[in-house]
Amino acid sequence: MAEKRGFQTWGLNRAQRFARLPRSTTPVLLFPAPSPLDFSSRGIDDSEIVKHIFAASTPLKIVDIGASDIEDKPIYDPLMEEGLSNLIGFEPSPEMYEKLKDLESDNAHYLPYALGDGTEQTLKVCRAPGMTSLLEPDMELLTHFHGFDDWAIVEERLPIQTHRLDDIEEISDIDFIKIDTQGAEYQIIEAGQKKITNAVAIHVELSFKPIYHGEKSFAEVDLLVNKLGFSLHTMAQINRRAFRPMIFNNSIFDGLHHILQVDALYIKDFKNLGELSPEKLRSLAAILHYCYGSFDAALLALRYYDKKSSTDLADTYLKGLR
Repeated sequence: MAEKRGFQTWGLNRAQRFARLPRSTTPVLLFPAPSPLDFSSRGIDDSEIVKHIFAASTPLKIVDIGASDIEDKPIYDPLMEEGLSNLIGFEPSPEMYEKLKDLESDNAHYLPYALGDGTEQTLKVCRAPGMTSLLEPDMELLTHFHGFDDWAIVEERLPIQTHRLDDIEEISDIDFIKIDTQGAEYQIIEAGQKKITNAVAIHVELSFKPIYHGEKSFAEVDLLVNKLGFSLHTMAQINRRAFRPMIFNNSIFDGLHHILQVDALYIKDFKNLGELSPEKLRSLAAILHYCYGSFDAALLALRYYDKKSSTDLADTYLKGLR
């Protein structure tokens, strides 16, 4: 539920995430390495050295499910700006899809499919486009928070055929998948396990307490993606909301402590990175570097790459960060 008409996700932006690195963490590596280097005060450095490491890769294959243009910039935008990736996006809302078509380019294409479990369902078009979902908003829960009694009103119901991700012929492989479908994440992952298993990173919006009827909780989705070989890496965004009638900072969008939703990043389990191909390892490193500023994890992926390819990209990467 990142910035959408009428409401916003409040979390760390890209620059803030990169700035808030641990201040007292000493990396412990499973490979021979130079003396530990403290990067706690460093920001991202897109030096030519770092760019060269990833520019030689085959373009990353990104899939965006729920690709409507109501966000400021998608999390994968740095990869697109650097020309390091190709994108296929899905958006079933007719209004949003028409806008996305204007954004198509040689490396970005959009499809008007609703992904799900392959059955015919009903798209609930809400007053705030960012609330539109295959599922019914839980108004009893949502009215505890400001604004949702208006934003979550269903204004139109459209019968729609959903498609299983595993059945989409336009997708042969995935490196990075982003899923923001307002409660339908579980059924999409469950019906796309074969293709998602080939990915190295999943960015998914989840609710600890479901805000739609029939939505699976964070815990249930977490178990599913764990079975596919992924582990939680970070919370890219945390959406906190205040219980009505109280507000903070004179804004209904600011929360205090209660977490409504999160954008979670899952990556291939770091204990099993040695099972990935060199190309997948370099793809993972690029995603972690450019999209999340996870320099230590990117370095780990590059060390496994070096071990498989007899190269020294990890040392080169460190030099590029200095």
